Amino acid sequence: MKITAGGGKTKGGVGARARVVDAPVASMGDGFEDYDDDAEAEDDDVVGERALEIADQGRGATVKSVEFVQACASLAGCPKPTLPEIAVIGRSNVGKSSLVNMLTNRKSIAKTSKNPGKTQTINHYKMITGAGSYYLVDLPGYGFANAPEALREKWAEFTREYLLKRETLITVMLLIDSTVKPQRLDLECLDWLGAAGIPVTIVFTKVDKRKKIAAGKRANPQETMEEFCREAMDNWDWDELPPMIYTSSETAEGKREVLNHIASLRQFFKKPLKEDFVKSIQGDAGASVADANVVDDDENDFDDDGDDDDDDEIFEDFDDDEPEDDWNK
Repeated sequence: MKITAGGGKTKGGVGARARVVDAPVASMGDGFEDYDDDAEAEDDDVVGERALEIADQGRGATVKSVEFVQACASLAGCPKPTLPEIAVIGRSNVGKSSLVNMLTNRKSIAKTSKNPGKTQTINHYKMITGAGSYYLVDLPGYGFANAPEALREKWAEFTREYLLKRETLITVMLLIDSTVKPQRLDLECLDWLGAAGIPVTIVFTKVDKRKKIAAGKRANPQETMEEFCREAMDNWDWDELPPMIYTSSETAEGKREVLNHIASLRQFFKKPLKEDFVKSIQGDAGASVADANVVDDDENDFDDDGDDDDDDEIFEDFDDDEPEDDWNK
């Protein structure tokens, strides 16, 4: 497995797309001071240095209207691949539906529930901006143990197929709950996306929350985000993490940053994606993309040993030492 200077893991041969491993970013080292004024300065480094700070994209980041297009349970059932797509994925109850509602300016276009597992299909929302349209795609949450095994396997199968084969997918926003300790499934999902060469942005949710975790003690979002980053870098072989945004659906924290990020990537979209997509971002986005990687369409050896084995099973089993279907646990 290769670790790139640009902050992503790549393996050759994912579909027929050129993918950007790292998104345009700029340093914002003091990005979390408001959340914990007593924190030591160095605690901000791991998260802050990857926090997105992109120039305002104007009309491209202004959502004029949104349409729920359709829900589907297979790649074949998805809308025709005519628009760029930004997928949202994360553990059940991480706040995916709430984030979708925040980005679309609609309170209930995506149904929220206190019971995890509400999203059971691939849901496409057409986002119409002042500078064109794109699809925001809400994927089923993972880690929902109460669903029947057959249903969980079905979710995993069509989600994996979508992520690996959807030609118009330009980036995945991996949502991480900032109020809980680093979760193995989140780290495995991040690792899988990196190994597949899929561009990813980490989006921390619920940064306004202070959940009670013990008697007289509440979770500190900044501390848990820092812990997640350290865990990923120390134990999951990431030299440099993907860019990240911190959000709150309650206060709309991070909303503009997410929309600007999407707009900055969407303006370079071409179908099918080619190498000039990477070059355009490097030259025109106003921020560096260090050693961005493009998947070689001629290489379909998805594993390190050089063979052409079908490695789709990685999505079902993130940890080869534990053959159980971790994605669905």
